[in-house]
Amino acid sequence: MCSAARNKNPKNKRGGFTLVELLLVLGLAAAAFALILPLGLRLQPDSNPDRAAETVLAELQHARARAMRLNQPVTLQAGDIAAPAGYRLLWPESGVDFAPDGFSSGATLLLEGEAGQRRLRVAPVSGRAYIQ
Repeated sequence: MCSAARNKNPKNKRGGFTLVELLLVLGLAAAAFALILPLGLRLQPDSNPDRAAETVLAELQHARARAMRLNQPVTLQAGDIAAPAGYRLLWPESGVDFAPDGFSSGATLLLEGEAGQRRLRVAPVSGRAYIQ
Protein backbone atom coordinates (compact mmCIF):
# COMPACT_ATOMS: atom_id res chain seq x y z
CA MET A 1 0.00 0.00 0.00
CA CYS A 2 1.46 3.34 -0.94
CA SER A 3 1.73 6.22 1.55
CA ALA A 4 -0.73 8.42 -0.38
CA ALA A 5 -3.48 5.85 0.12
CA ARG A 6 -2.69 5.62 3.80
CA ASN A 7 -3.12 9.41 4.29
CA LYS A 8 -6.54 9.40 2.67
CA ASN A 9 -7.89 6.91 5.20
CA PRO A 10 -10.10 8.86 7.68
CA LYS A 11 -9.13 6.50 10.51
CA ASN A 12 -5.52 7.69 10.38
CA LYS A 13 -6.43 11.40 10.59
CA ARG A 14 -6.11 12.91 14.07
CA GLY A 15 -8.47 15.58 15.38
CA GLY A 16 -7.36 18.72 17.19
CA PHE A 17 -5.87 22.12 16.57
CA THR A 18 -2.71 23.05 14.80
CA LEU A 19 -0.13 25.22 16.47
CA VAL A 20 -0.99 28.11 14.12
CA GLU A 21 -4.68 27.92 15.03
CA LEU A 22 -3.88 27.85 18.72
CA LEU A 23 -1.56 30.87 18.46
CA LEU A 24 -4.15 32.78 16.45
CA VAL A 25 -6.85 32.21 19.09
CA LEU A 26 -4.47 33.18 21.91
CA GLY A 27 -3.47 36.34 20.02
CA LEU A 28 -7.10 37.36 19.48
CA ALA A 29 -7.92 36.71 23.14
CA ALA A 30 -4.94 38.81 24.26
CA ALA A 31 -5.99 41.68 21.95
CA ALA A 32 -9.56 41.60 23.29
CA PHE A 33 -8.28 41.55 26.87
CA ALA A 34 -5.99 44.53 26.18
CA LEU A 35 -8.96 46.53 24.87
CA ILE A 36 -11.31 45.63 27.72
CA LEU A 37 -8.87 45.97 30.66
CA PRO A 38 -8.54 49.80 30.57
CA LEU A 39 -12.33 50.13 30.53
CA GLY A 40 -12.62 48.12 33.72
CA LEU A 41 -9.93 50.15 35.41
CA ARG A 42 -11.70 53.42 34.57
CA LEU A 43 -14.95 52.31 36.18
CA GLN A 44 -13.45 52.43 39.66
CA PRO A 45 -13.38 55.86 41.29
CA ASP A 46 -9.94 57.44 41.49
CA SER A 47 -9.22 58.50 45.05
CA ASN A 48 -6.37 60.78 43.98
CA PRO A 49 -7.69 64.15 42.74
CA ASP A 50 -4.29 65.06 41.27
CA ARG A 51 -4.28 61.96 39.08
CA ALA A 52 -7.87 62.63 38.02
CA ALA A 53 -6.95 66.23 37.13
CA GLU A 54 -3.97 64.97 35.09
CA THR A 55 -6.38 62.85 33.04
CA VAL A 56 -8.55 65.88 32.19
CA LEU A 57 -5.45 68.01 31.59
CA ALA A 58 -4.19 65.50 29.02
CA GLU A 59 -7.50 65.72 27.14
CA LEU A 60 -7.31 69.53 27.06
CA GLN A 61 -3.73 69.41 25.78
CA HIS A 62 -4.75 66.88 23.15
CA ALA A 63 -7.53 69.19 21.90
CA ARG A 64 -5.05 72.09 21.57
CA ALA A 65 -2.58 69.88 19.70
CA ARG A 66 -5.36 68.66 17.40
CA ALA A 67 -6.32 72.25 16.52
CA MET A 68 -2.72 73.05 15.67
CA ARG A 69 -2.16 69.80 13.72
CA LEU A 70 -5.35 70.09 11.65
CA ASN A 71 -4.96 73.87 11.29
CA GLN A 72 -8.58 74.46 12.22
CA PRO A 73 -10.37 75.56 15.40
CA VAL A 74 -11.44 72.97 17.97
CA THR A 75 -14.20 73.73 20.48
CA LEU A 76 -14.80 71.65 23.58
CA GLN A 77 -18.15 71.81 25.37
CA ALA A 78 -19.42 70.18 28.54
CA GLY A 79 -19.56 66.44 27.93
CA ASP A 80 -16.76 66.38 25.34
CA ILE A 81 -14.35 65.23 28.03
CA ALA A 82 -15.65 62.56 30.36
CA ALA A 83 -14.89 63.20 34.01
CA PRO A 84 -12.96 60.40 35.69
CA ALA A 85 -15.12 57.98 37.67
CA GLY A 86 -16.16 59.48 40.98
CA TYR A 87 -15.71 63.08 39.79
CA ARG A 88 -17.81 65.81 38.24
CA LEU A 89 -16.34 68.27 35.74
CA LEU A 90 -17.84 71.77 35.69
CA TRP A 91 -17.36 73.74 32.46
CA PRO A 92 -17.85 77.38 31.53
CA GLU A 93 -21.04 77.87 29.52
CA SER A 94 -19.13 79.03 26.46
CA GLY A 95 -16.86 75.99 26.44
CA VAL A 96 -13.20 76.20 25.44
CA ASP A 97 -12.05 77.23 21.96
CA PHE A 98 -8.58 76.33 20.65
CA ALA A 99 -7.30 78.22 17.60
CA PRO A 100 -4.96 76.74 14.97
CA ASP A 101 -2.14 79.01 16.19
CA GLY A 102 -2.38 77.45 19.71
CA PHE A 103 -4.24 80.34 21.33
CA SER A 104 -7.50 79.69 23.19
CA SER A 105 -10.53 81.50 24.51
CA GLY A 106 -9.33 80.73 28.01
CA ALA A 107 -11.34 78.94 30.67
CA THR A 108 -11.36 77.60 34.19
CA LEU A 109 -12.76 74.12 34.79
CA LEU A 110 -13.53 72.63 38.19
CA LEU A 111 -13.07 68.94 38.88
CA GLU A 112 -14.99 67.88 42.00
CA GLY A 113 -15.05 64.55 43.79
CA GLU A 114 -15.30 63.06 47.27
CA ALA A 115 -11.50 62.99 47.49
CA GLY A 116 -11.22 66.71 46.76
CA GLN A 117 -11.38 69.24 43.98
CA ARG A 118 -8.93 70.69 41.48
CA ARG A 119 -9.11 73.74 39.21
CA LEU A 120 -7.84 73.42 35.68
CA ARG A 121 -7.04 76.57 33.76
CA VAL A 122 -6.60 77.13 30.04
CA ALA A 123 -4.59 80.30 29.46
CA PRO A 124 -6.21 82.61 26.88
CA VAL A 125 -3.03 83.86 25.25
CA SER A 126 -0.87 80.75 25.10
CA GLY A 127 -3.66 78.16 25.10
CA ARG A 128 -1.70 76.05 27.56
CA ALA A 129 -3.65 74.04 30.11
CA TYR A 130 -2.45 73.55 33.66
CA ILE A 131 -3.66 72.61 37.14
CA GLN A 132 -3.98 75.50 39.60
